[in-house]
Amino acid sequence: MALSYSRYIYVSIVFDQSVKSFIQSHVDAFQFFGGVPETVKIDNLKAAVVKADSYEPVLQRTYAAFAAHYVFFAQPCRVYTPTDKGKVESNVKYVKDNCFKGREFSDIEEARKFLFFWLSETANKRMHGTIKKFRKSCLKWWKSLNF
Repeated sequence: MALSYSRYIYVSIVFDQSVKSFIQSHVDAFQFFGGVPETVKIDNLKAAVVKADSYEPVLQRTYAAFAAHYVFFAQPCRVYTPTDKGKVESNVKYVKDNCFKGREFSDIEEARKFLFFWLSETANKRMHGTIKKFRKSCLKWWKSLNF
């Protein structure tokens, strides 16, 4: 998950694209960020979107209830419009090439610990290329939750 303005990112390691994993990744991201954004743009994966449509998309019912509970607008990306998810897609390549490439881990917990360290000490300490500010200093929250 990438925050639009600051480009502050959160990454989790998952082994499936189930509704449960997708929602848990959101909860983990909200905890990492310290709040919940007003809008979450989502790709049209089945864990979140039952029917992809530019005008009336149908959200998966558990994910829709989750969005209502956390009070954010779940906005599916437009179909066949890769520019809608560019901020996240570029981070996938960055994580693969910078965090994991050439590294080996003894188990998944070691990989997750390293990933969290890398997010805190490398990825989110970079300067934002467009606004020339450090990512953490750009964080803005309209709603904040006590976790």
